Amino acid sequence: MAKKPTNRRKRRGNSQRTSTKSKNPKYYFDQGIARAKRDEDRGAIKDFTAAIELKPDYLEAYYARGVSKKAIGETEDSIDDFDKVIELNPEHIDAYIRRAESYILIADVDAGLTDCNTALNLNPDCVEVYLTRGWAYEDLNDVDKALADYDKAISLDPKCANAYFYRGNLKDEHEEYEEALADYDKALSLDPTNDEAREYRQVCIEMLNDDDDEDPFDFGDVMILPDIEGNGIASEFVLPIIPEFSDELTDEAIAEYEATIKLAENAIEQDPENIDVYLAIGLVKYQLSEYQDVVDNLDIVISRQPDNIHAYNFRGLAKVELQLYEEGIADFDDAIRLQPDHSFSYYNRGVGKYGFGLIKESIADFNKAIQLEPNNIMAYSHRALAFADLGRIDAALADFSKSMQLMELIAAEELDIEQFMDNPLPKIDL
Repeated sequence: MAKKPTNRRKRRGNSQRTSTKSKNPKYYFDQGIARAKRDEDRGAIKDFTAAIELKPDYLEAYYARGVSKKAIGETEDSIDDFDKVIELNPEHIDAYIRRAESYILIADVDAGLTDCNTALNLNPDCVEVYLTRGWAYEDLNDVDKALADYDKAISLDPKCANAYFYRGNLKDEHEEYEEALADYDKALSLDPTNDEAREYRQVCIEMLNDDDDEDPFDFGDVMILPDIEGNGIASEFVLPIIPEFSDELTDEAIAEYEATIKLAENAIEQDPENIDVYLAIGLVKYQLSEYQDVVDNLDIVISRQPDNIHAYNFRGLAKVELQLYEEGIADFDDAIRLQPDHSFSYYNRGVGKYGFGLIKESIADFNKAIQLEPNNIMAYSHRALAFADLGRIDAALADFSKSMQLMELIAAEELDIEQFMDNPLPKIDL
Protein backbone atom coordinates (compact mmCIF):
# COMPACT_ATOMS: atom_id res chain seq x y z
CA MET A 1 0.00 0.00 0.00
CA ALA A 2 1.30 3.41 -0.91
CA LYS A 3 2.13 5.82 1.90
CA LYS A 4 -0.28 8.61 2.59
CA PRO A 5 0.42 11.88 0.82
CA THR A 6 0.39 13.66 4.19
CA ASN A 7 3.59 11.81 5.11
CA ARG A 8 5.26 13.05 1.98
CA ARG A 9 4.17 16.57 2.80
CA LYS A 10 5.54 16.15 6.31
CA ARG A 11 8.92 15.00 5.02
CA ARG A 12 9.00 17.90 2.62
CA GLY A 13 8.17 20.26 5.48
CA ASN A 14 11.09 18.92 7.58
CA SER A 15 13.43 19.34 4.64
CA GLN A 16 12.29 22.92 4.23
CA ARG A 17 12.87 23.65 7.90
CA THR A 18 16.39 22.18 7.72
CA SER A 19 17.09 24.20 4.60
CA THR A 20 15.86 27.32 6.35
CA LYS A 21 18.23 26.67 9.27
CA SER A 22 21.15 26.15 6.93
CA LYS A 23 20.58 29.61 5.48
CA ASN A 24 19.92 31.39 8.76
CA PRO A 25 23.06 33.03 10.24
CA LYS A 26 21.36 33.57 13.62
CA TYR A 27 20.79 29.82 13.91
CA TYR A 28 24.55 29.20 13.68
CA PHE A 29 25.31 32.15 15.95
CA ASP A 30 22.95 30.92 18.69
CA GLN A 31 24.33 27.40 18.38
CA GLY A 32 27.88 28.78 18.68
CA ILE A 33 26.99 30.75 21.80
CA ALA A 34 25.53 27.60 23.37
CA ARG A 35 28.69 25.66 22.59
CA ALA A 36 30.94 28.41 23.91
CA LYS A 37 29.02 28.36 27.21
CA ARG A 38 29.85 24.63 27.42
CA ASP A 39 33.54 25.43 26.75
CA GLU A 40 33.28 23.78 23.33
CA ASP A 41 35.10 26.68 21.72
CA ARG A 42 36.40 24.88 18.63
CA GLY A 43 32.89 23.83 17.69
CA ALA A 44 31.67 27.33 18.50
CA ILE A 45 34.26 28.82 16.14
CA LYS A 46 32.93 26.65 13.30
CA ASP A 47 29.39 27.87 13.99
CA PHE A 48 30.40 31.53 14.15
CA THR A 49 32.34 31.08 10.89
CA ALA A 50 29.23 29.59 9.25
CA ALA A 51 27.20 32.57 10.44
CA ILE A 52 29.76 35.00 9.05
CA GLU A 53 29.83 33.22 5.69
CA LEU A 54 26.09 33.78 5.44
CA LYS A 55 26.26 37.33 6.81
CA PRO A 56 29.69 38.91 6.21
CA ASP A 57 28.92 41.97 8.39
CA TYR A 58 27.72 39.92 11.40
CA LEU A 59 29.44 41.96 14.10
CA GLU A 60 28.31 39.79 17.03
CA ALA A 61 29.64 36.65 15.34
CA TYR A 62 33.06 38.20 14.74
CA TYR A 63 33.24 39.26 18.39
CA ALA A 64 32.14 35.88 19.74
CA ARG A 65 34.55 34.07 17.41
CA GLY A 66 37.40 36.27 18.62
CA VAL A 67 36.56 35.47 22.24
CA SER A 68 36.53 31.72 21.51
CA LYS A 69 39.79 31.91 19.60
CA LYS A 70 41.44 33.69 22.50
CA ALA A 71 40.08 31.05 24.89
CA ILE A 72 41.86 28.22 23.04
CA GLY A 73 45.14 30.09 22.63
CA GLU A 74 44.69 31.30 19.03
CA THR A 75 45.49 34.78 20.27
CA GLU A 76 46.81 36.42 17.11
CA ASP A 77 43.85 35.14 15.08
CA SER A 78 41.49 36.57 17.69
CA ILE A 79 42.93 40.03 17.01
CA ASP A 80 41.78 39.82 13.39
CA ASP A 81 38.21 39.25 14.53
CA PHE A 82 38.29 42.12 17.01
CA ASP A 83 39.74 44.30 14.23
CA LYS A 84 36.67 43.50 12.15
CA VAL A 85 34.31 44.31 15.01
CA ILE A 86 35.94 47.70 15.49
CA GLU A 87 35.85 48.32 11.74
CA LEU A 88 32.08 47.68 11.81
CA ASN A 89 31.58 49.66 15.04
CA PRO A 90 34.45 51.96 16.11
CA GLU A 91 32.74 52.49 19.50
CA HIS A 92 32.52 48.82 20.51
CA ILE A 93 34.18 49.05 23.95
CA ASP A 94 34.24 45.29 24.60
CA ALA A 95 36.12 44.69 21.36
CA TYR A 96 38.81 47.19 22.41
CA ILE A 97 39.10 45.45 25.80
CA ARG A 98 39.32 41.94 24.33
CA ARG A 99 41.80 43.08 21.67
CA ALA A 100 43.89 44.77 24.37
CA GLU A 101 43.97 41.50 26.30
CA SER A 102 45.10 39.64 23.19
CA TYR A 103 47.83 42.18 22.50
CA ILE A 104 49.10 41.86 26.07
CA LEU A 105 49.11 38.06 25.82
CA ILE A 106 51.41 38.22 22.77
CA ALA A 107 53.62 40.79 24.56
CA ASP A 108 52.56 43.78 22.41
CA VAL A 109 51.82 45.81 25.52
CA ASP A 110 51.95 49.22 23.82
CA ALA A 111 49.16 48.22 21.45
CA GLY A 112 47.19 46.92 24.41
CA LEU A 113 47.56 50.24 26.23
CA THR A 114 46.40 52.12 23.15
CA ASP A 115 43.21 50.05 23.03
CA CYS A 116 42.62 50.55 26.77
CA ASN A 117 42.97 54.29 26.44
CA THR A 118 40.61 54.34 23.47
CA ALA A 119 38.04 52.40 25.48
CA LEU A 120 38.39 54.82 28.39
CA ASN A 121 37.82 57.75 26.05
CA LEU A 122 34.53 56.08 25.12
CA ASN A 123 33.62 55.29 28.75
CA PRO A 124 35.82 56.78 31.51
CA ASP A 125 33.96 54.74 34.16
CA CYS A 126 34.44 51.26 32.68
CA VAL A 127 35.86 49.12 35.49
CA GLU A 128 37.04 46.33 33.20
CA VAL A 129 39.24 48.68 31.20
CA TYR A 130 41.08 49.78 34.33
CA LEU A 131 41.72 46.13 35.23
CA THR A 132 43.09 45.38 31.77
CA ARG A 133 45.22 48.52 31.68
CA GLY A 134 46.55 47.72 35.14
CA TRP A 135 47.61 44.33 33.81
CA ALA A 136 49.40 46.07 30.94
CA TYR A 137 51.22 48.42 33.31
CA GLU A 138 52.27 45.41 35.38
CA ASP A 139 53.86 43.89 32.31
CA LEU A 140 55.79 47.14 31.87
CA ASN A 141 56.68 46.99 35.59
CA ASP A 142 55.06 50.38 36.13
CA VAL A 143 53.82 49.48 39.59
CA ASP A 144 52.46 52.92 40.50
CA LYS A 145 50.26 53.18 37.42
CA ALA A 146 49.05 49.59 37.77
CA LEU A 147 48.15 50.18 41.41
CA ALA A 148 46.39 53.43 40.52
CA ASP A 149 44.24 51.62 37.95
CA TYR A 150 43.27 48.86 40.39
CA ASP A 151 42.45 51.49 43.02
CA LYS A 152 40.32 53.32 40.46
CA ALA A 153 38.46 50.13 39.59
CA ILE A 154 37.70 49.55 43.27
CA SER A 155 36.51 53.13 43.74
CA LEU A 156 34.12 52.67 40.79
CA ASP A 157 32.91 49.27 41.96
CA PRO A 158 33.76 48.36 45.57
CA LYS A 159 32.24 44.91 45.01
CA CYS A 160 34.49 43.97 42.09
CA ALA A 161 36.25 40.82 43.31
CA ASN A 162 38.73 40.78 40.42
CA ALA A 163 39.95 44.28 41.27
CA TYR A 164 40.96 43.17 44.76
CA PHE A 165 42.46 39.98 43.38
CA TYR A 166 44.58 41.84 40.79
CA ARG A 167 45.71 44.40 43.34
CA GLY A 168 46.58 41.63 45.78
CA ASN A 169 48.57 39.82 43.11
CA LEU A 170 50.52 43.00 42.37
CA LYS A 171 51.36 43.52 46.05
CA ASP A 172 52.17 39.82 46.41
CA GLU A 173 54.72 39.99 43.59
CA HIS A 174 56.41 42.93 45.32
CA GLU A 175 56.53 41.10 48.65
CA GLU A 176 53.93 43.28 50.36
CA TYR A 177 52.40 40.12 51.78
CA GLU A 178 50.20 41.57 54.53
CA GLU A 179 48.48 44.00 52.17
CA ALA A 180 48.20 41.30 49.51
CA LEU A 181 46.62 38.95 52.04
CA ALA A 182 44.00 41.57 52.92
CA ASP A 183 43.13 41.98 49.23
CA TYR A 184 42.89 38.22 48.67
CA ASP A 185 40.60 37.95 51.72
CA LYS A 186 38.36 40.68 50.30
CA ALA A 187 38.33 39.05 46.87
CA LEU A 188 37.30 35.72 48.39
CA SER A 189 34.58 37.32 50.49
CA LEU A 190 33.09 38.71 47.26
CA ASP A 191 33.78 35.62 45.14
CA PRO A 192 34.37 32.41 47.13
CA THR A 193 34.85 30.46 43.86
CA ASN A 194 38.15 32.24 43.03
CA ASP A 195 40.55 29.32 43.49
CA GLU A 196 43.53 31.40 42.34
CA ALA A 197 42.94 33.93 45.13
CA ARG A 198 42.74 31.09 47.64
CA GLU A 199 46.00 29.54 46.45
CA TYR A 200 47.89 32.84 46.28
CA ARG A 201 46.54 33.70 49.73
CA GLN A 202 48.14 30.51 51.03
CA VAL A 203 51.45 31.51 49.45
CA CYS A 204 51.28 34.86 51.26
CA ILE A 205 50.61 33.15 54.57
CA GLU A 206 53.58 30.85 54.09
CA MET A 207 55.86 33.74 53.18
CA LEU A 208 54.74 35.69 56.25
CA ASN A 209 55.33 32.67 58.48
CA ASP A 210 58.68 31.76 56.97
CA ASP A 211 61.31 32.44 59.62
CA ASP A 212 63.96 30.32 57.98
CA ASP A 213 66.36 32.48 55.98
CA GLU A 214 68.31 29.51 54.70
CA ASP A 215 67.87 28.98 50.99
CA PRO A 216 66.72 25.38 50.50
CA PHE A 217 67.96 25.35 46.91
CA ASP A 218 71.51 25.44 45.67
CA PHE A 219 71.78 27.07 42.26
CA GLY A 220 75.02 26.10 40.65
CA ASP A 221 74.28 27.85 37.37
CA VAL A 222 73.27 31.40 36.61
CA MET A 223 72.26 33.25 33.48
CA ILE A 224 73.78 36.71 32.94
CA LEU A 225 71.35 39.12 31.31
CA PRO A 226 72.69 42.39 29.91
CA ASP A 227 70.69 45.55 30.40
CA ILE A 228 69.07 45.97 26.99
CA GLU A 229 66.17 48.19 27.97
CA GLY A 230 67.96 51.24 26.67
CA ASN A 231 68.26 53.28 29.84
CA GLY A 232 71.92 54.07 29.19
CA ILE A 233 73.15 52.46 32.38
CA ALA A 234 75.73 49.72 31.96
CA SER A 235 74.64 46.87 34.19
CA GLU A 236 73.92 43.17 34.29
CA PHE A 237 71.21 41.09 35.90
CA VAL A 238 71.96 37.68 37.34
CA LEU A 239 69.06 35.26 37.03
CA PRO A 240 69.57 31.80 38.56
CA ILE A 241 68.56 28.93 36.32
CA ILE A 242 65.75 27.02 37.95
CA PRO A 243 66.63 23.33 38.19
CA GLU A 244 64.40 20.72 36.61
CA PHE A 245 62.30 18.61 38.94
CA SER A 246 63.64 15.38 37.49
CA ASP A 247 67.26 14.76 38.43
CA GLU A 248 69.76 12.91 36.25
CA LEU A 249 68.74 9.27 36.05
CA THR A 250 70.48 6.93 38.46
CA ASP A 251 71.68 3.48 37.42
CA GLU A 252 68.85 2.03 39.50
CA ALA A 253 66.24 4.13 37.70
CA ILE A 254 67.65 3.18 34.31
CA ALA A 255 67.50 -0.50 35.29
CA GLU A 256 63.87 -0.10 36.34
CA TYR A 257 62.96 1.59 33.06
CA GLU A 258 64.71 -1.10 31.03
CA ALA A 259 62.87 -3.78 32.99
CA THR A 260 59.59 -1.99 32.23
CA ILE A 261 60.42 -2.01 28.51
CA LYS A 262 61.11 -5.76 28.57
CA LEU A 263 57.84 -6.34 30.40
CA ALA A 264 56.01 -4.24 27.82
CA GLU A 265 57.64 -6.03 24.89
CA ASN A 266 56.55 -9.36 26.36
CA ALA A 267 53.03 -7.98 26.74
CA ILE A 268 53.00 -6.99 23.06
CA GLU A 269 53.90 -10.55 22.08
CA GLN A 270 50.91 -11.76 24.05
CA ASP A 271 48.54 -9.04 22.84
CA PRO A 272 49.72 -6.89 19.89
CA GLU A 273 46.51 -4.83 20.12
CA ASN A 274 47.22 -3.54 23.64
CA ILE A 275 47.73 0.15 22.94
CA ASP A 276 48.57 0.94 26.56
CA VAL A 277 51.75 -1.06 26.14
CA TYR A 278 52.94 1.06 23.21
CA LEU A 279 52.10 4.17 25.24
CA ALA A 280 54.11 2.82 28.19
CA ILE A 281 57.11 2.11 25.98
CA GLY A 282 56.91 5.60 24.50
CA LEU A 283 56.81 7.24 27.92
CA VAL A 284 59.70 5.16 29.25
CA LYS A 285 61.75 5.87 26.14
CA TYR A 286 61.12 9.57 26.77
CA GLN A 287 62.56 9.23 30.27
CA LEU A 288 65.61 7.55 28.69
CA SER A 289 65.93 10.38 26.11
CA GLU A 290 65.48 7.94 23.21
CA TYR A 291 63.29 10.37 21.36
CA GLN A 292 62.95 8.73 17.95
CA ASP A 293 61.74 5.56 19.67
CA VAL A 294 59.21 7.73 21.50
CA VAL A 295 57.87 9.03 18.19
CA ASP A 296 57.74 5.55 16.63
CA ASN A 297 55.76 4.03 19.50
CA LEU A 298 53.38 6.95 19.91
CA ASP A 299 52.72 6.98 16.16
CA ILE A 300 51.17 3.55 16.70
CA VAL A 301 49.13 4.79 19.66
CA ILE A 302 47.76 7.79 17.78
CA SER A 303 46.97 5.73 14.67
CA ARG A 304 44.64 3.59 16.81
CA GLN A 305 43.60 6.11 19.46
CA PRO A 306 43.43 9.51 17.74
CA ASP A 307 42.00 11.07 20.91
CA ASN A 308 44.86 10.10 23.26
CA ILE A 309 45.99 13.44 24.68
CA HIS A 310 49.06 11.97 26.44
CA ALA A 311 50.30 10.46 23.18
CA TYR A 312 50.11 13.82 21.40
CA ASN A 313 51.84 15.63 24.27
CA PHE A 314 54.76 13.25 24.64
CA ARG A 315 55.19 12.77 20.89
CA GLY A 316 55.25 16.55 20.60
CA LEU A 317 57.86 16.81 23.36
CA ALA A 318 60.01 14.19 21.66
CA LYS A 319 59.77 16.05 18.35
CA VAL A 320 60.81 19.28 20.07
CA GLU A 321 63.85 17.45 21.48
CA LEU A 322 64.59 16.30 17.92
CA GLN A 323 64.25 19.97 16.85
CA LEU A 324 61.19 19.13 14.73
CA TYR A 325 59.50 22.18 16.19
CA GLU A 326 56.66 22.66 13.72
CA GLU A 327 55.64 19.00 13.98
CA GLY A 328 55.84 19.16 17.77
CA ILE A 329 53.70 22.31 17.90
CA ALA A 330 51.14 20.60 15.66
CA ASP A 331 50.91 17.73 18.18
CA PHE A 332 50.31 20.19 21.01
CA ASP A 333 47.62 21.87 18.89
CA ASP A 334 45.87 18.50 18.68
CA ALA A 335 46.22 17.96 22.43
CA ILE A 336 44.62 21.36 23.09
CA ARG A 337 41.87 20.58 20.60
CA LEU A 338 41.09 17.42 22.55
CA GLN A 339 41.24 19.09 25.99
CA PRO A 340 41.19 22.91 25.85
CA ASP A 341 41.61 23.27 29.64
CA HIS A 342 44.79 21.19 29.96
CA SER A 343 47.48 23.44 31.41
CA PHE A 344 50.39 21.22 30.42
CA SER A 345 49.40 21.17 26.75
CA TYR A 346 49.70 24.96 26.63
CA TYR A 347 52.95 24.81 28.59
CA ASN A 348 54.36 22.20 26.19
CA ARG A 349 53.31 24.24 23.16
CA GLY A 350 54.95 27.27 24.73
CA VAL A 351 58.19 25.30 25.08
CA GLY A 352 57.94 24.24 21.44
CA LYS A 353 57.31 27.79 20.24
CA TYR A 354 60.14 29.10 22.40
CA GLY A 355 62.53 26.56 20.89
CA PHE A 356 61.35 27.55 17.42
CA GLY A 357 62.09 31.21 18.14
CA LEU A 358 58.46 32.31 18.49
CA ILE A 359 59.11 34.11 21.76
CA LYS A 360 56.01 36.31 21.98
CA GLU A 361 53.77 33.42 20.96
CA SER A 362 55.36 31.22 23.63
CA ILE A 363 54.51 33.81 26.30
CA ALA A 364 50.85 33.67 25.29
CA ASP A 365 50.88 29.90 25.87
CA PHE A 366 52.68 30.18 29.20
CA ASN A 367 50.11 32.79 30.23
CA LYS A 368 47.29 30.36 29.41
CA ALA A 369 49.03 27.52 31.25
CA ILE A 370 49.32 29.68 34.37
CA GLN A 371 45.72 30.84 34.06
CA LEU A 372 44.59 27.19 34.07
CA GLU A 373 47.08 26.07 36.75
CA PRO A 374 48.24 28.99 38.91
CA ASN A 375 50.94 26.83 40.54
CA ASN A 376 52.47 25.67 37.24
CA ILE A 377 56.00 26.45 38.33
CA MET A 378 57.54 25.30 35.05
CA ALA A 379 55.39 27.78 33.11
CA TYR A 380 56.61 30.61 35.36
CA SER A 381 60.25 29.59 34.94
CA HIS A 382 60.07 29.30 31.16
CA ARG A 383 58.08 32.50 30.82
CA ALA A 384 60.88 34.18 32.77
CA LEU A 385 63.33 33.06 30.09
CA ALA A 386 61.04 34.32 27.33
CA PHE A 387 60.66 37.71 29.02
CA ALA A 388 64.44 37.88 29.41
CA ASP A 389 64.91 37.21 25.69
CA LEU A 390 62.63 40.17 24.95
CA GLY A 391 64.65 42.37 27.27
CA ARG A 392 61.85 42.61 29.80
CA ILE A 393 64.14 41.99 32.75
CA ASP A 394 61.76 43.11 35.49
CA ALA A 395 59.04 40.79 34.25
CA ALA A 396 61.57 37.94 34.07
CA LEU A 397 62.69 38.56 37.64
CA ALA A 398 59.08 38.75 38.84
CA ASP A 399 58.37 35.33 37.32
CA PHE A 400 61.52 33.95 38.81
CA SER A 401 60.48 35.30 42.21
CA LYS A 402 57.11 33.58 41.85
CA SER A 403 58.85 30.33 40.97
CA MET A 404 60.99 30.63 44.07
CA GLN A 405 57.93 31.12 46.28
CA LEU A 406 56.38 27.97 44.88
CA MET A 407 59.61 26.00 45.22
CA GLU A 408 59.89 27.01 48.86
CA LEU A 409 56.39 25.68 49.45
CA ILE A 410 57.34 22.43 47.73
CA ALA A 411 60.44 22.14 49.88
CA ALA A 412 58.30 22.69 52.98
CA GLU A 413 55.88 20.06 51.63
CA GLU A 414 53.08 22.62 51.57
CA LEU A 415 52.51 21.86 47.89
CA ASP A 416 52.55 18.43 46.30
CA ILE A 417 55.22 18.21 43.60
CA GLU A 418 53.18 15.55 41.78
CA GLN A 419 50.67 18.18 40.65
CA PHE A 420 53.43 19.75 38.54
CA MET A 421 54.14 16.52 36.70
CA ASP A 422 52.11 15.21 33.77
CA ASN A 423 53.30 11.63 33.44
CA PRO A 424 50.58 9.00 32.98
CA LEU A 425 53.04 6.11 33.26
CA PRO A 426 52.17 5.22 36.87
CA LYS A 427 48.53 4.85 35.78
CA ILE A 428 49.32 2.23 33.11
CA ASP A 429 48.87 -1.34 34.27
CA LEU A 430 51.12 -3.71 32.36
